[in-house]
Amino acid sequence: MPTTTLTDIVFSYPPAYAAHPAPQPPKDPFQAARRRLRSRGVLATPRHEKTYEALRADLWVRFCYPGILLERIQVLTEFLAVWALHDDAVEGVGVTPGEAARHGDAVMAEGPPSTGADPFERSWWELGRRFAEAGMSGAWRQRVGSLLTTWYHATVVEAALTRKAYPISGAEWIDARKGTTGMALWVTLIEYAYGRELAPETAARPEVAAIHDLADELETYHNDVFGVAKDAREGLPNLVTVTAHENSRSLVQAARAIASEYDAALLRLPGLEASLRAADPDCAWWLQAVRYEFCGVARAHEVVPRYEPVQRLADGTELRVRVDVGAAAQPER
Repeated sequence: MPTTTLTDIVFSYPPAYAAHPAPQPPKDPFQAARRRLRSRGVLATPRHEKTYEALRADLWVRFCYPGILLERIQVLTEFLAVWALHDDAVEGVGVTPGEAARHGDAVMAEGPPSTGADPFERSWWELGRRFAEAGMSGAWRQRVGSLLTTWYHATVVEAALTRKAYPISGAEWIDARKGTTGMALWVTLIEYAYGRELAPETAARPEVAAIHDLADELETYHNDVFGVAKDAREGLPNLVTVTAHENSRSLVQAARAIASEYDAALLRLPGLEASLRAADPDCAWWLQAVRYEFCGVARAHEVVPRYEPVQRLADGTELRVRVDVGAAAQPER
């Protein structure tokens, strides 16, 4: 019998980017969030339940926000679950401009939910209300709402690209995927997780926008490498397969090239950190939280059931994606 070749792809991080995940709270956020989502009609079918089990949104939160206030883990677990479940529902289809605006407005929770709101819109409104109750400013909630609206608009762009008759280029797919990773929003949620907002003038600086863009780019790279087999089964484009086709490479060679692009992109962060720290020395806590999140989102891919430890690719090879970190730190609480 022919032997199967197992290839490792490694995403590496300096020790300063690694932290132990947040501890498990006494009240299990995974089960508590599940009960709330069921009551709102978001978890309404066996398929939804299966997606929720595979996602393990609570683990993403604990890995991405290691210094999170523990009582806030459940809220962000619900947030990510609502987001991921709606993403699955609109993937390949997108939403109308009106729907995008309604969902973004709902999470600002500046008024009552709209009449006839669907379970997702109602959930966004309830999450926004809990942000307000936690003391998050109206300006911060407007940033979250604007980013959520932008993300919904991006699902339309990605859906249109998946329907193209001609082969997608790597540049086209990266541009589309950067819009739908949602990492700019995930980075903005650092402020809720840690109970501390950036100064408004800092949040508006170009370095923060550049960090958001970098976060979207990095997630495009490692999410598609972690999910190449999953996307192939679901008939979806993926940067690995797109790169392999465009450059006449094997899937493993394409995955290695993307990992190298990731390493090069990550090197842009220190320069952005230095520039932002010079403008606002008090944002050092946020910059460290960004480092933890960049590494944490990759580490979460390793442990949640949604992604496979070893992927069998279409060409018969097997791919194992690993995250290599130095000694993890214990963040202050």
